Amino acid sequence: MGKGKLMVLSGLLVLILVMGNPAYAAPPKKVPADSEKIAAAAYVFGYPLVLMEITKKVLTNTAQPAEKAAPLNQFAHIPTFPRPEDQEVVRPNVDTLYSFAWLDLSREPVILQRFCLHRHPHHRRAGR
Repeated sequence: MGKGKLMVLSGLLVLILVMGNPAYAAPPKKVPADSEKIAAAAYVFGYPLVLMEITKKVLTNTAQPAEKAAPLNQFAHIPTFPRPEDQEVVRPNVDTLYSFAWLDLSREPVILQRFCLHRHPHHRRAGR
């Protein structure tokens, strides 16, 4: 075993022994009466944010655009309907073709360009 691993294991052992000693244990804290409501609100607010961040990391973890992934600020077009084994997006619609882009707007605006679709028979715009 290397010196570094031995040092880490020794440190963990000392930490476990110290934390397990009743003299170092913190007194129990009072739990607020509405702690269940606070926890539920934190979950409802936080879970979608965490889920979207994980989805972004999975779908942008590539150097070049591919069928199901693209780097930041680039489009990815998925030309086939999702299959049951596709797990990149939680519960995708099985009758929808997807195109997506994760945009990094932290430094500057991003200008998106697309080719003209208004004459294509299958193209629909919102509000039409």
